[in-house]
Amino acid sequence: MQLKQKEIKDFETIKEISKKSELTVIVPNYNHGIYLKKIRDNLKKATSIKILIIMVDDCSTDDSRDIIKDICNNNNNNNHNYQYIFNTKNLGVIESIKRISKMIESKYLFFYSADDNIEYELLEKGVSALNNDEENVGYFISSVISNVVTKEFSKKKGHPINLRYVNWIKNKKSITLKEIKNIMMFQLLLQYIPGGNTIIYKTKVFHEFNKQPSIYGGLIDLFTNILIASKYGYIFDYRYLGEFQITESSYSSKQRRSSKEFINSIFCFVENELDTSKRGLFISISTSIIVLPWVIKSKNNILQLIRLLFKKSNISLTKKLIFIITLLVNIPFLLANRLVLH
Repeated sequence: MQLKQKEIKDFETIKEISKKSELTVIVPNYNHGIYLKKIRDNLKKATSIKILIIMVDDCSTDDSRDIIKDICNNNNNNNHNYQYIFNTKNLGVIESIKRISKMIESKYLFFYSADDNIEYELLEKGVSALNNDEENVGYFISSVISNVVTKEFSKKKGHPINLRYVNWIKNKKSITLKEIKNIMMFQLLLQYIPGGNTIIYKTKVFHEFNKQPSIYGGLIDLFTNILIASKYGYIFDYRYLGEFQITESSYSSKQRRSSKEFINSIFCFVENELDTSKRGLFISISTSIIVLPWVIKSKNNILQLIRLLFKKSNISLTKKLIFIITLLVNIPFLLANRLVLH
């Protein structure tokens, strides 16, 4: 029997509910009430999976809570269990996700931002791929588009996956990337870091890495994905199964507009994770892919990055040199990628 749809106040309840589901979908929300019914409509098409959907409202001032109650109380899909959590104070998206996700014990975990859009096939294809995974990877991810990079542009320009670059995924719908050297080459050629809204995690793997410091700010999801990839790899599906909204008010946009916070997050990650191993090189290349588009925007950005890096006394000279070298190595790959795309 399905648990009655209601507000969850005892977080231990989440453990018990999630154990009965194959996939948990966490929907963090703040003042995005207008998108919530669209999420319900997308999710209800995924009929083949037993899903727990937890809608988390972070003290919205619009009518989000009324909409959430209506959605949860009028669910008629026996495979879908809707529950909701109303924060008593505004915690921010990162803290809201952290405190809930650590209680999840379903096999897989997915985060569905209220203003994003996914194809229901993402859930079915992702869960199926992970169920059939023989390489013990960390997550499944597909290509994404945005309200800035449209599907039309993506198909015309080959963004983010240019099949002229990658012969090994030609005539395939997905590729399993397990070895660090293969992931490095994939990311260098495509200037691509796993991020966005189309990642379905293996829950146990996510728990292992869901301990990143808050100083990483709006880059915390990218850094988490990089670390998971460095140990477990991932399945990449080049079909466009998700779309995210780039808005001025989003948390990551605000943080990345602040060059000081952006660079500080990068340097903290370099300090904590970079070393002289193959994994360390992978970390450095991945991080340089994130920062390089900002660096080459202007001469001042380049100088600011180098100046701030060498002021960081807590980062060893070896780490600084590795990071600078991988930045330089990345430049021709970025320029070649942009030349092909544009």
